[in-house]
Amino acid sequence: MNAHNNNKIANAIESISSVGSACMTAVRPARGAAKLGALLATGALLASQLAGGQPTQAQAGGNYTYFPTASTTDARMLGLSGRPAITLAGETIRIRLETPANLNTFELGLFDGDTGKDNAGNINATAGNWDSGSAELEYSVFADPEGDGVPGTLVARWLGNSPNPLSGPNYTASSATMPNNAWWSAQVTNAPTAQAADGSFVYLLVVRLTDPASATSSNFKLRVSGKLALYPGNFSTIPAAYTDSDYRIVYPAWDGTQPPAGSNFWQTTATTFDGTFDYLLQVPAGLTALELWDGDYDHGSAQLTATPSGLPIANTKDTDDANTPNGIPQFAAGTAAIAEAAQGVGNPPDDNFRDWLRRSPAVRYEVVAPNGQVFSNENPSGNLEWERFVIAAQGAPEAATADHVVAASTLPAGVWRMRVNGLDLDNLTFQRFPVLLLGQDEGGEPPAEVPSQCGKVTGGGWIPLQASSRGNNNKGTFSVHAMCDKNGAVKGNLNYVDHVRKLHIKATSITSLVVNGTHATITGRATIDGKGDFGFVVEVDDLGEPGSSDKFWISLSNGYSAGSTTMGGGNIQIHK
Repeated sequence: MNAHNNNKIANAIESISSVGSACMTAVRPARGAAKLGALLATGALLASQLAGGQPTQAQAGGNYTYFPTASTTDARMLGLSGRPAITLAGETIRIRLETPANLNTFELGLFDGDTGKDNAGNINATAGNWDSGSAELEYSVFADPEGDGVPGTLVARWLGNSPNPLSGPNYTASSATMPNNAWWSAQVTNAPTAQAADGSFVYLLVVRLTDPASATSSNFKLRVSGKLALYPGNFSTIPAAYTDSDYRIVYPAWDGTQPPAGSNFWQTTATTFDGTFDYLLQVPAGLTALELWDGDYDHGSAQLTATPSGLPIANTKDTDDANTPNGIPQFAAGTAAIAEAAQGVGNPPDDNFRDWLRRSPAVRYEVVAPNGQVFSNENPSGNLEWERFVIAAQGAPEAATADHVVAASTLPAGVWRMRVNGLDLDNLTFQRFPVLLLGQDEGGEPPAEVPSQCGKVTGGGWIPLQASSRGNNNKGTFSVHAMCDKNGAVKGNLNYVDHVRKLHIKATSITSLVVNGTHATITGRATIDGKGDFGFVVEVDDLGEPGSSDKFWISLSNGYSAGSTTMGGGNIQIHK
């Protein structure tokens, strides 16, 4: 029910309110493009002929890494949405930037970094591209020599809509304001505070929606003359098409008129978006299980006759995923997520009955290992839910309930590709990966080198828990040790005691360790009071000595989770 861009389209149809009202009565506008779709279905397409909005190509020059893709016409975008809109991932994105030691500067580029502007630089609900609403994004670059995603010294900051200085102490920009449907760039001088131990320069780019209360969906692309990767966690992407101008880019041959009933124009004309979306995952050596989460894929068709073609649509429904707990994952607490179950029909459905949005077959994805093994998910998440997809090595504890099992003791190390197929235009989807998500070169391939993720974690201490009537000992105490050897094999131990609930969690195995500077993620299997077999995730932050600012968080597959902004006492130490 991702109504993330309703405001913009609502504004766009104010001048034709009688038509808009009739359409909104006839068709539930679950997304902004669905509202535009309702107009199309009645033949009342937005009538204004828009200036600009022509396809643009990726600028030549530079050894760039892109996310999600290099193309500026394929509609594939990374984005952020406000709370009145439907978001399952929050309003910030953390991105790792890296440039070689021998360069004094690097280029950071943002495509369509504005929100809701037209080619003249005005907020314009009908003539802009790739966005809905007008809340601007804030782009902040911090030194991050540890590569952990924890902000260090602020290097530069820009706003997507407001004028920015053309230059600052550490950068020179291509223009004061970010343009609609075009690249904006900043030449950034490498900061000594960002230099890592190996000599390279590492930065954290934090992208933030400045008004989370706004019904805005702002979408953009990135490039850097170096390497980039999204840190492990939640994020959203979308093949966006909101306005007449967007549709002219996605369908280059479209002349602006609505095809008559019975026409199969939208399914036969050339399009720049074919229903696929690729993600490149860096899987470290020694990993025995890979746990991916997909959210709000809207799997499940509703109306079985398409408009305007009249073609039949396959009857697909979302089902209850067998190895996903029927609840809201801890990482999605406070979002619009609902408990996983059999959701049936998506909202809006995928396959969509509107011909211009639908990309058949119904949405699904496959994960391809470096050795060519393919692991398919034919029934991903339905409306507003998260679903878990697990690939495990033979003999791993996760193998008993995994979606796929690899006939080996560990998973193949290297770059894995997740390819989404049959994704409808304007289907906002959410992803959560436990490893770095890599940028791509112009050919859609990973960069030549990827950052190291292995290391060592040791520590112990306590975190505050909510007090109860059982007494004043409202603590969770823990000790943790995890390390990778030179071949990437992982070993270690974890003990955690919840003194409020009187629970003792003890690891039976450590299956993965991902170190990003001063942040680390540890996964494994554990017992509770010596019983059962539960998956666990521990995340820790080593934020300096003597440990007073360090962080510890734990989550189990049965839904238990605990953690705090900072530890109550103790010390965490992380080493690459």
